[in-house]
Amino acid sequence: MNAMSLGFNDQTIKTYIDTMFLRAAKSPLDKARPPIYTFVQLDVAHFMKKIYEKKAVLLLNGNIRPAIPINGIHYLVLNTCPFDTIIQILAASGMDNSAYEAFIDVSSSFSPAMKFIQYFMKNGVCVDTYRERTRLIINTFPDKMKLPDNNTKADKLYPHTVDMYTGTADVWTKCFESTPSGYNSYNCEKCGLYSTPQSTVWLNLKVIWEHGFNHLQDAIPSDWKSTQCIKCHSQCTLKQKYTNHLFIEADARPGPSDKPAKHMLSDFPRTITLNCSIYR
Repeated sequence: MNAMSLGFNDQTIKTYIDTMFLRAAKSPLDKARPPIYTFVQLDVAHFMKKIYEKKAVLLLNGNIRPAIPINGIHYLVLNTCPFDTIIQILAASGMDNSAYEAFIDVSSSFSPAMKFIQYFMKNGVCVDTYRERTRLIINTFPDKMKLPDNNTKADKLYPHTVDMYTGTADVWTKCFESTPSGYNSYNCEKCGLYSTPQSTVWLNLKVIWEHGFNHLQDAIPSDWKSTQCIKCHSQCTLKQKYTNHLFIEADARPGPSDKPAKHMLSDFPRTITLNCSIYR
């Protein structure tokens, strides 16, 4: 992110974020800040303004937070950037859109991640918010727990470490399993109609390679197609049905050894329409 900020705006990501907060708060100090050139300026400022009005601010990375005590045991959660990024985007969306806020409220009854987002939106950043973040992470990612050197969960003198150094796709898949991006709807002559959750939206990469991300909507499957039934392996038809939010895997490299392609932020559409619903 720092490299992207330097490339687009000739300033570090810290300077960029500080400027966004000043603009959101309508501070006169904003006039002395360096100019912002990237096209997402208004969107970022808009989100910052919403966060400021709702008293929530950005979550601090666990690397610069002290250990959090839960039930007498201290937990040190590191590298929370991927987790925090998703949480803050969805929280800002809920603050900005009443329909999505209602979806968060309903989903909070069965989704621990959505319940935390609801808590974050209502209470902002405080000691209890970081405690709830830690509780959610240790319950969702037990495989990332590192016990103290004496290797006992009962030890309350030394912190248990949870290293969240992972990708956003891993965070999304595990935290939002009960609220996926959509469902694969199968229609099979032998098995009938049934659906399976689709955590991530996968793109038709050929469309992206040929036309770029300004054809993002064309790269997202939305029509019935012929495929193999995952139950009986006979031919059937498949259609993707999408929910209230989308997590799109945008890595469009031809192969894992290929270098990432360069795209302008202005190439990405501001809205796409899927299943008669508008996403932005």
